[in-house]
Amino acid sequence: MPQFASYLSSFQTDPSKDDRNWFKNVKFDYFCACSEYDRSIFKKVFPSSSGNIVTWGLPRDEIKKEFNKEALRKKIGIPDGRRVVLYAPTFRDAVFYERKSKINGLGISELPKWMQYRLENKFFILYRGHYNSPSTADDMGNYMANVTSYPNIDELMCVSDVLITDYSSILFDFSLLEKPIILFQYDLGIYMRDRGLYLNPSSLGIPVFFTSQEVFEKLITSNLETESVSKIKEKFFPENNCSIEKILNVIEMETSI
Repeated sequence: MPQFASYLSSFQTDPSKDDRNWFKNVKFDYFCACSEYDRSIFKKVFPSSSGNIVTWGLPRDEIKKEFNKEALRKKIGIPDGRRVVLYAPTFRDAVFYERKSKINGLGISELPKWMQYRLENKFFILYRGHYNSPSTADDMGNYMANVTSYPNIDELMCVSDVLITDYSSILFDFSLLEKPIILFQYDLGIYMRDRGLYLNPSSLGIPVFFTSQEVFEKLITSNLETESVSKIKEKFFPENNCSIEKILNVIEMETSI
């Protein structure tokens, strides 16, 4: 049976030392990537599998179109009439900040009172911590929910109206939905020093902010455009994702021998 792997583009360029040996030596029969951009990077990251990387797209990205947004809102417990904001920060090697709010990095309790009031009445925030990071979002108000342990990230993306992230590859997944994205990079200098970036975030054309007040002022007072998000989708994904069909064909061929 062939071995498959599929990854999405990521800003992160410096895996832990424990992982490097595995990256160098692992061998896949088929490695699914989304575009030539991904393929060129993964050929360097996984040199032993460099000849087996195929730009078929990712199976998980074909499934998003099947979700019913209203049913998902009820399932997750999102109040009627609220716009949904998904906050999904990536993994960090250390904790670089002290915040009164226990929501990683957001510092909501430090915002001006008028801004907190607008948030409470118009938005519902889903906090999705990285699976390798400790969950510190345990004092939610009635306009937030900790969904770190929620089993299906695709459902959370589909039910959300806006994504706030930092350096996470979730922004590429989310771009398929052509909904607004905001980058909140309060520790950009430290992150670049310790982990590095593949891309200059400003080159993506989506809003980049360095304080929580800037993020929420943009969220509350501005109409967020999606033209730049559509360009990300066009650049980093195949026009027709056919990964499920391709994978099934390979499995069928291999098992019939």
